[in-house]
Amino acid sequence: MDYGYWFTVIAIFVTGLVMVMQAISYYRTGVYTKTFKGTSRCELIKRADRPHAYWFNLSLHMLAGVGGVYFSLWFLQFDPTVKEWYEALIESLSHRILMLFS
Repeated sequence: MDYGYWFTVIAIFVTGLVMVMQAISYYRTGVYTKTFKGTSRCELIKRADRPHAYWFNLSLHMLAGVGGVYFSLWFLQFDPTVKEWYEALIESLSHRILMLFS
């Protein structure tokens, strides 16, 4: 695999982790900060004032982050050098998820 492939996988993984950490911090503070592209204006959506908008934006932010992490891990299955590590990681994660729901 070439340099561009690894850069893409790592960039998607790091972006996904950052989005998950942001969503966790938004959840802890109770305020979701929505910024608008091309402007310095931001809108603060508070959990107590607008709960539907808050939870909608927070859940989309978390889903995008988890999706990015999953997408980058999914890319790893196509690289033979890390395929064994990938399969062990997926098996471990699936076992832990099954333990959570049983």
